[in-house]
Amino acid sequence: MVEAQVRRRPDTRKLVDLRLAILGAAESGKSTLCGVLTQGVLDNGQGKARLNIFRYLHEFRSGKTSSVCLDLVGFDQHGALINYAEHSLEEVVERSTRLLTLIDLAGDGKYMKTTIYGVSGYNPHYCALVVNARQGPTAVTKEHLGLALALEIPFFVLLSKADLVSGRVSG
Repeated sequence: MVEAQVRRRPDTRKLVDLRLAILGAAESGKSTLCGVLTQGVLDNGQGKARLNIFRYLHEFRSGKTSSVCLDLVGFDQHGALINYAEHSLEEVVERSTRLLTLIDLAGDGKYMKTTIYGVSGYNPHYCALVVNARQGPTAVTKEHLGLALALEIPFFVLLSKADLVSGRVSG
């Protein structure tokens, strides 16, 4: 009787792995943004891009994230995006020199404990604060900003749904 052990050769390439928390109020477009980046398909204006992000039936029904949803995109050595449009999860990891874990978090105030858990438990390197251009910053947006500041996580602001706003300022 012969026993053999098969192992994969150790990966010698240097891989950069960053975690990005996606924060913002409900209906700001956080899950849609994650869906577009990971699936490589634009949204249809009705939230189709976010359907691959949702995990629970009540999220599909309400259109709101209530949990911590993790997903992954990669970039090759030239900076080209590698996502699920043409690759499996394993291929995204294998072909990438840089990985970005997207941590999609709830934006409804009643799920603030879940959002706090996601930001503190997954220890993101950065936070993206998504603001709906039609709504502007809300009370929840300000709470999420305060959370990033309190945890000393560098953040940046993404303005979503800008195509729905006129470029003119009345006054």
